[in-house]
Amino acid sequence: MSVLIKTCAKMRPTGHLGEPEHATKTALRRLARRHQHLTEEIAETDIELKDLVTVAAPHLLALPGRLRYDARTRTYADRRTQQGLSKPEIIRCLKRYVAREIYAAQQPANTTEELAKAA
Repeated sequence: MSVLIKTCAKMRPTGHLGEPEHATKTALRRLARRHQHLTEEIAETDIELKDLVTVAAPHLLALPGRLRYDARTRTYADRRTQQGLSKPEIIRCLKRYVAREIYAAQQPANTTEELAKAA
């Protein structure tokens, strides 16, 4: 967590709330504490979500990341850029591709062999 957030969360404003310095410190303290709380909540939710996905569709966790991390996605984006598409158009196409890939990965096992492995 950021040093700035920790520092603001530890502030102990003194004085009258009508004073700008006191009001600012109070607002910063509240925002920093809220940031800390939401960060903790997000971390807990990420763990719970990972557990649920691991049970429901573990193969989804093995899918590669997006434009920044996946070499084949970068290659696709480069090719589409050379074809004259703008970045927002390329991202729109990628979203469709990713949605199709995730949908396919969520489908139940089709073959007897896959069903036997799942059991």
